[in-house]
Amino acid sequence: MRRPLLVLALLLLVLVGVDQYLRARVAAEVERSALSAFAAAESDADVRGWAVLPQLLGGSIDEVDVVVSDGVVGDPAIRVSELRATLQGLAVGFPPPTGMDAVELAGGSLSLAIHEREVERLVRAQRPGWSVRVTPDGVVAEGQVQGAAVRVTADVTVDGQALHLRAQEVDAGELGAGASDAVAAAFGTTLAFEGVPSNIRFTGATTQAGRLVVDGTLAPGTLRLAP
Repeated sequence: MRRPLLVLALLLLVLVGVDQYLRARVAAEVERSALSAFAAAESDADVRGWAVLPQLLGGSIDEVDVVVSDGVVGDPAIRVSELRATLQGLAVGFPPPTGMDAVELAGGSLSLAIHEREVERLVRAQRPGWSVRVTPDGVVAEGQVQGAAVRVTADVTVDGQALHLRAQEVDAGELGAGASDAVAAAFGTTLAFEGVPSNIRFTGATTQAGRLVVDGTLAPGTLRLAP
């Protein structure tokens, strides 16, 4: 009686060891691909679920969480201080492949955190001379219109793969209150995320102290991880 129990215990230990190895293997491949795809300083992947082997034998991983630090997205590149994504239904068979340049997904979600210095750079590319701060109340920008110093507080809205900065509060300075519409129009800026996979859609944006956070979804389909 004791021998069958010992054999069963050893078998369970082997299965647990194999499962942990496969979990680490899939995570390492996702991390390696994310580092390359986003030219990132650091990446971390966590394969969710209590057992990976049955998922691999079924042809897909239920969920993988990915965190990328100090990377770039799109072309031309936009630098993000942090990217968080949850990949659902990641098509990975057994044994897991070496390299994941392109993967099939059932869906997912993502979040991009952009430092205010990068927001300022993007705004200045279209509105030279404006200074930008990102606050919980919105994007606060100061610049000049018709030679006068002005200040606006803008909300951020999203549309597919683009962000729109639209002035909601305007201090027209020496131009007077009657120039508020002109100041708002002079600042209005659209930041388009070009070169981003077509199955990514932004759904919302929030401003925090020092950074802009953009949330989005991943539609089912192919996600290309190669740069």
